[in-house]
Amino acid sequence: LPPNDVTGFTSFTDKDLGVALQWDPVTDLDVKDYAIKSGGSNWDNATLVAYVKTNRYVLGLLTPSTTVFWIKARDTSNVLSLNAVSTTVVITASSAPIVTSVIQGPVAVITWTTPSGSYTPAYYELRYGASFASGTSISRVKGNSFNVPITWIGLRRPNYTDHNGIEASARQDVSFSKDQMPVYRHFQL
Repeated sequence: LPPNDVTGFTSFTDKDLGVALQWDPVTDLDVKDYAIKSGGSNWDNATLVAYVKTNRYVLGLLTPSTTVFWIKARDTSNVLSLNAVSTTVVITASSAPIVTSVIQGPVAVITWTTPSGSYTPAYYELRYGASFASGTSISRVKGNSFNVPITWIGLRRPNYTDHNGIEASARQDVSFSKDQMPVYRHFQL
């Protein structure tokens, strides 16, 4: 007899692992592993991904796409379950956040919205310059705001990328004139 069909076949995303598939273990005593396939309109025309001994398989970071994954249990005689079970994985690209800046005293406060998409950024990298690639690094930030002491006169354009490589330029440049420079006075006694 073939092993029982797989149940509970789902996917989830994790910011560190990417996409993973999981399912309920088939309890037949002679189950050897699980065959996972991707694509196709059914089991027969899908492409083999892996044979997995546990009830979880990490696919990693996937590019934006919609992909169907199929699974069957396989026993020690290499007989597969009668029916394949499928789950559809939809990965959406991260959107560019809305980036703003405001001057508060001697500090430029740069804030941004969390981008939507399948993967939540673990951190953001801030640079200033004409583009992110040629920009000067300011900092890596885990939150959604950063305070930069104003040490320049003129225009600076903050650029941003998340750890998934999604870039966005600030919607508002940070410009500071000589008249706005804070005055520091030092007194000696």
